[in-house]
Amino acid sequence: MDKDEPQVLIVDDEPSILSMLNVFLERKGVKSITSESPTEALNILRSQNIKLVLLDVNMPEMTGLELLQKIMELVPSVHVIMMTGYNDIETAEKCMTLGAKDYITKPFEFNYLETSVFAEIILSL
Repeated sequence: MDKDEPQVLIVDDEPSILSMLNVFLERKGVKSITSESPTEALNILRSQNIKLVLLDVNMPEMTGLELLQKIMELVPSVHVIMMTGYNDIETAEKCMTLGAKDYITKPFEFNYLETSVFAEIILSL
């Protein structure tokens, strides 16, 4: 894959979520990279042309909020959509304050996910 080609980075500690989202995006014609590790995700952001990050809120190594802050410091132009299994208004507000563009709950409503992803990809170009 050409490192200059825009891609979506999916960060989640659940391999099944990574796989499912990767297949979903691939079927929609969107190139993606997956990472179970926030540290690895930061390294990917440093080396690849990432336009959008799908980021899980709850991860063991580093919370999604902590990683969101680091992402926004490292690449302020990247768009981030937060994903969570918990519909918590306070966390959603924190995410949006830190720079997230959307907050999506699991299980995913795939029509909404597709709309949000494509809107953010278009806005990030």
